[in-house]
Amino acid sequence: MRTLAAAVLSLLAFAVLPPASGGAADALEVWMLGPFTRHGAPVLGPRPQTVFHCPVRNAEVRWEEKDVFNPAAVVREGKVHLLYRAEDAVGRFAGTSRIGLATSADGVTFERRGEPVLFPDDDFMMPYEWEGGCEDPRVVEREDGTYVLTYTAFDGATARLAVRLSTRRQQRHGPLDLTGRPISHSRLHRWRENS
Repeated sequence: MRTLAAAVLSLLAFAVLPPASGGAADALEVWMLGPFTRHGAPVLGPRPQTVFHCPVRNAEVRWEEKDVFNPAAVVREGKVHLLYRAEDAVGRFAGTSRIGLATSADGVTFERRGEPVLFPDDDFMMPYEWEGGCEDPRVVEREDGTYVLTYTAFDGATARLAVRLSTRRQQRHGPLDLTGRPISHSRLHRWRENS
């Protein structure tokens, strides 16, 4: 425990002390982000006019009507590609989450696709994603060009970590355990969103 406390204190010292020239401080600055400057207004917001045919509900829904939040971004070929969570305003929870995609040349002005890129569907993931939805995307690009997207599959009661891979064709892999291995239906691990 003492070693962990010392490591945390060392990291905090790096965060609050002014950087020294040379050595570990310069190496630390290489990976640091910021400082950040707040933009004058939100870059995305709800849009009640965007309609999507929900395959589970078998009806048209205004998939960005209620909320737009929790984005993840990746830069590719000089453009910012922003995955974001959007919610409609219908159903048991007054909002099913879907993941949208917006693209920007400057990181401020975004052009959105008209339909979500990830959403609950009538497939093997439906028991884990309906009626809460697909939430909170996080994305990284591997060296081979494959994108690894993690997201929360939420059925309305239990939140589960799920993954999707994308090269040119997306592949769903379902719920994962802490080592990244798929979890069988009979042994799903449960976790809470606030833990």
